[in-house]
Amino acid sequence: MIACKLLLILVYYDKVANATDFAQLSIPSAVALKKAANAMMFSTDVALATSLCIVLHRKRSGFGATDSILKLITTYTISTSLITAALMLVGFIAMFTTPSSFVAQ
Repeated sequence: MIACKLLLILVYYDKVANATDFAQLSIPSAVALKKAANAMMFSTDVALATSLCIVLHRKRSGFGATDSILKLITTYTISTSLITAALMLVGFIAMFTTPSSFVAQ
């Protein structure tokens, strides 16, 4: 997933690197690449956060201090990932609902 995300970002950058105005950024292939890259970033972030929470949950040892730290790290992972995922989802929805706005460009 991460390699695919990197590839999409590199291809998008290659398409828009020589753009001199915003009209050139609205090329349909560039917009499609941007949407695909944003979707891949969202899914990668959710997958990484989910897998990290699963691994941390499985590493509980039964010792109070260790379990407390693991619970704290899991809580931090969930809270930061929720914020990031929510903001990415809002931006992704905005790209589809307002295709002629600056957000979609």
